Amino acid sequence: MPDQTPCLLLAAVVALGLTGPTAALEYTWEQIGPGGGGVTQIQDISAVDPAVMFMTNDMGYAMRTQDGGRTWHAVEHPGIAQTWGPGWGFLHPCSAGLAFHGRHRGLYRSHDDGGTWEQVTGPWDDVVETGMHTASRGPNRMAFDMSNGRFGLMAFHRYRKAGRTALFRTDDSGDTWQYLPSFPGTGVVDLFVGREGAALLVACPDALYHSADHGDSWHRIDIGAWHGMRPAPEKRPEDSSGPAELPAIISMDGGVTSTGGAVYVATQRQQRGQEVAGGLFVSEDAGRTWTPSGTAGLPRLIPGKELSQCKQIRVCGRNPQVAVAIMTSIHRGAKAGVDEPFHHNLYRTTNGGQTWAPVLFRHPQMARYNIVTKTWLTNRWGSLAGIRTVAICDSDADIMVATDWARNFRTEDGGVTWREMHAAHVADPEGPTPTGGTPVLNINGYAIHPKSPELHVLSAMDFWGFTSRDRGRTWTHPAFPKTGNNLYAILLDPDIPERVWAGASVAHDIPLKGGHYIKQARNWGGLLCSDDFGESWGWDSWGDDCKGLPKGLITGIVLNPDSPVDRRQLWVSHFSKGVFESLDHGRTWELRADGLLPDALYFGLHRAKDGTLTTFTLGKTHVFRSRDDGRSWQDISRGKFGSAWSIAVRPNRPDTVFVARCGALYAGRALMRTKNNGETWQEVLPHDVSYVHFHPGNPDTIYATGYNNSALHVSRDGGNTWTRLPFPHWRPKSCQVDLLDDRILYVTASGGAVFRGTRLPTVANPE
Repeated sequence: MPDQTPCLLLAAVVALGLTGPTAALEYTWEQIGPGGGGVTQIQDISAVDPAVMFMTNDMGYAMRTQDGGRTWHAVEHPGIAQTWGPGWGFLHPCSAGLAFHGRHRGLYRSHDDGGTWEQVTGPWDDVVETGMHTASRGPNRMAFDMSNGRFGLMAFHRYRKAGRTALFRTDDSGDTWQYLPSFPGTGVVDLFVGREGAALLVACPDALYHSADHGDSWHRIDIGAWHGMRPAPEKRPEDSSGPAELPAIISMDGGVTSTGGAVYVATQRQQRGQEVAGGLFVSEDAGRTWTPSGTAGLPRLIPGKELSQCKQIRVCGRNPQVAVAIMTSIHRGAKAGVDEPFHHNLYRTTNGGQTWAPVLFRHPQMARYNIVTKTWLTNRWGSLAGIRTVAICDSDADIMVATDWARNFRTEDGGVTWREMHAAHVADPEGPTPTGGTPVLNINGYAIHPKSPELHVLSAMDFWGFTSRDRGRTWTHPAFPKTGNNLYAILLDPDIPERVWAGASVAHDIPLKGGHYIKQARNWGGLLCSDDFGESWGWDSWGDDCKGLPKGLITGIVLNPDSPVDRRQLWVSHFSKGVFESLDHGRTWELRADGLLPDALYFGLHRAKDGTLTTFTLGKTHVFRSRDDGRSWQDISRGKFGSAWSIAVRPNRPDTVFVARCGALYAGRALMRTKNNGETWQEVLPHDVSYVHFHPGNPDTIYATGYNNSALHVSRDGGNTWTRLPFPHWRPKSCQVDLLDDRILYVTASGGAVFRGTRLPTVANPE
């Protein structure tokens, strides 16, 4: 039996032109760290070669596989950079290797299943507006005729400006595209192309549009006429008032038949007295006439007497008798019973929608549990969270892929059994896990123990953190503490390798997000200490008595290495209160805020070798320094700039401070530096930077992670000049040089876990 342990390989060699004696700096990159743990979305399974698939996550990362999900590779092309959404991947149903990828910054085409890409230019590139939520140069939907693949449709949600829908057709498999000005709809949900393009269907939120002349004219099929259902108003992108209402049409898909095509449409179900309007509908004549689908086997209600809705419908393109539907689920945990119907929310039909049956049972305690592999996530959060996306192979109805909030699965026997693709397969889910799967975790930081450099620790969003005792080859995931599942700060005691201090909260994505996340971080979080490499926590300030330290996110932790190991002198930065000091190993605390702003948000803490403490604030940036253990503070930046994400102090020159500034969604900030303790500040790098790291052997060599711009920036003269090092993920977050081999560089990423870069041996050391 072949090895079914998934892994991700990334052998991207990037070259950089340098000024100075070294001509080029080359790295090979591979993803390490645990797989899974983030939201993934299956986008397409190839009908030509079902081993080829496209997958994305919710943080702008796109992946592909050519071996059925056992190994994954990054989708890389110029449109990847500086785009929040992951875009849409489309695999042509008839032409081997032909693929399309629509991103905010353009339409791209590949002839080798996504290995290399070329940009497809067109009128969509003539953008009137710019910005994340305005115009888009890439399509949102694409569909081809399953019979020969020549005819296809492509839809844009924000064509050249916000709120404008545009439809294009092709009759040469996507080589050229023609604009269809007569299409009247807005907000395309899904597309269907019948045999040889004789029938076209476009689903919009409030209506279906049908064309029998290749898109030259359109006939509206009013969904409101079906069982008297009244469509809910569509929420426009620019409308920010109130919650979005569920649209009338939720999903559509179909397949080719001798009569042109069989199509399924999922509409919003509404209670009308004793009757239910809406639901699933099926057409056997490519959309001309419609009948309600059977409901046998489908759940009607979920707890609270809410009608169960179909969230997505996908159909086998060449055998439309087979379809799979995601039904509404609700996460109630084991207390509600793991075998309650509302947890079985993936349903399949093999008779054209007459009857349905659940096919995926993800919780290990379910009576019909049918996942045949184990990963580190097997017994953890996500087993009852709802299925988010599903795909079915258009040439083999037994092949399906489903994703939930943390994992993804593939079946090749029609849902009888499933295997996990998101992480490496292990015998013991509680034990160490190797690298593998789809590494999509949001990793905040990477720490290496200074005296035990085999010990590496990750701080993560959502899934707390991970510990490795073999330099990142395998990782152990501890249980969540009460303090929260988002880890922001790590301190490894230099004299006791097994001792880990950590700052955490239930609030995630700070400083990327504000609003209620900020409110959560002010009040919910705390400080933890472990004496077993972070696998368990001896005390937790959320539940244990830490006198003087209020609850709330701890964003920075430092210690005096000369203090006794059992009575460490500690300082922490509290998100909303300032800096606190402990002289007794964290048992009691004193606020050290003389000179600090009372209503600011503090997001980091640094202690230099001479004892100088440095902290800073989010928003309008103030950098504060103390040379008396925090008894008094001086503002050395005075709010002259904003958007700081981190600070770095030069190890051998504490008067030199770098402030990494970053925008939430788009590049546009800069790296600032002072060499005289804040008397003057200079912009030294005009790009978004989230983190600065000094080479441990030569502080003149500095690495800066180019958040939002797919780059690392390297300086070899203390930050005076910089060179861009291309990076295979658009959001590098932090970095560390390996302490045993300085050719190795670890870089964390938002939605990409960890990348390990190895400098090629033909290149001289940067220092």
